[in-house]
Amino acid sequence: MVLVCLLTHFTVSAMAVERFLGICHGYFYGRHVTPSRCRYVLAGIWVFCSLFSLLPLFNLASCFSSIPTRGASLTYTSVTTPRPDIASSPPHWDFSLLPTSSPS
Repeated sequence: MVLVCLLTHFTVSAMAVERFLGICHGYFYGRHVTPSRCRYVLAGIWVFCSLFSLLPLFNLASCFSSIPTRGASLTYTSVTTPRPDIASSPPHWDFSLLPTSSPS
């Protein structure tokens, strides 16, 4: 899930920068933006996002996920600086969408 989200954001950002250069800086775009450079940028995006999403697998980060009332959040924390609320327990995934308390 992290890989797909990161890839989406970075790819759309690269497309926006490419279009910005094409529209606002046509001469620079024509001279410097080539198909091979675009392939290198996309390959770099894939490598970066893949490595970042594999951090918890190699125990270089712990992953804490919670779904609050408004929106979802996914937080990576460094293993060297543990968060106090999850330091004593393994990574916790909470996907409960229903409230835990009953209405009074």
